[in-house]
Amino acid sequence: MTSLKTLTLVVPPLLEEEMIDRLLERDGGLEFTVGTVYAHASGQESLSLMEQVTGRKRRIRFDIVGEGYELESLLETLQAQFKGSSVQYLLQPIEARGLL
Repeated sequence: MTSLKTLTLVVPPLLEEEMIDRLLERDGGLEFTVGTVYAHASGQESLSLMEQVTGRKRRIRFDIVGEGYELESLLETLQAQFKGSSVQYLLQPIEARGLL
């Protein structure tokens, strides 16, 4: 068992560079990956016309790996810095990790 966790962030595209900057500023050299994902939801009210046509909303996904206490501290900081920005998050434990 490990104390490592993964913090997943789903970020609006306009905040991608700012989020990368915030993560790179962190002491301890966080390990993270970034990629484009498409969110699907039944609520159409927040979708642009193009998103309504395609049925999906473009988002940027960050997967950050680190010690649980570091990620919990990071999450508190990000909640203050990005309050009201509709960034979604998920914090979960890592049961195993390695290379194949």
